[in-house]
Amino acid sequence: MGLVRVQVVITGPLKKNYRSKLTFDVRDGATLGELLSDSLKELLNGGSLRNDLLYLLNGVDAAVKGGEKAQLLDGDVLTIVPIAHGG
Repeated sequence: MGLVRVQVVITGPLKKNYRSKLTFDVRDGATLGELLSDSLKELLNGGSLRNDLLYLLNGVDAAVKGGEKAQLLDGDVLTIVPIAHGG
């Protein structure tokens, strides 16, 4: 098995904690959850995608692609957007 390269773009107030663009090499067949748990644990909630963040995989909500089980492919771009909840 080889490696695939995934770019992660972090937006909004989260940028202060990270560079706005990160690149990770993950094993071929890795999932979104594996990438996050291995590299960006604080962007998960107990191993699941956080409800206060929107995860876009190539511009599409990762939830419709399987959430944390979405398989990553070479050249994928994961964009993480904080969601502001109001009351």
